[in-house]
Amino acid sequence: MNTPILALAEDDLNTLDELRHILKEYNSTGPTQKLTEAIQKLEEFLLIRVRAETEKSRFVLKSGGNIYIVQAKDILWVEASGNYVHIITEEKKYLHRATMSGMLKRLNPTRFFQIHRSTIVNLDFVDHIEECSYGDCKVIMKNNQELKMSRNFTKILQSG
Repeated sequence: MNTPILALAEDDLNTLDELRHILKEYNSTGPTQKLTEAIQKLEEFLLIRVRAETEKSRFVLKSGGNIYIVQAKDILWVEASGNYVHIITEEKKYLHRATMSGMLKRLNPTRFFQIHRSTIVNLDFVDHIEECSYGDCKVIMKNNQELKMSRNFTKILQSG
């Protein structure tokens, strides 16, 4: 029974609603803890899968009258600047009209991680993390740039 449900869920996100309905009916007839955990894991899996599929692999950015194509994998980090973001690569810093939440939706969550309300880093370019006072940390990039990591975003340290 698990295989058909997983196969359906991978193809159809509405299956989660059906699973929740089955869980409510199953509540009255037997144990539900394992089924509840399975549904939660499936939801997490599907969220990562959907975000990965919607990831933009490249950005078309205008700067100084020129148009540049930047691959997402080449982005070192992203900094907020009002309704704009600065996209930083090894070669250049680009100003792009987008919000942090919009960028998070477009970037692969297995590669990019928000370390501060105004900073998203590409984990491929992180050298190490230094603990600092009061739970805040410093993220040291491979190019020796230091970025502030707020204690509110330290869950990456627990997932290690």
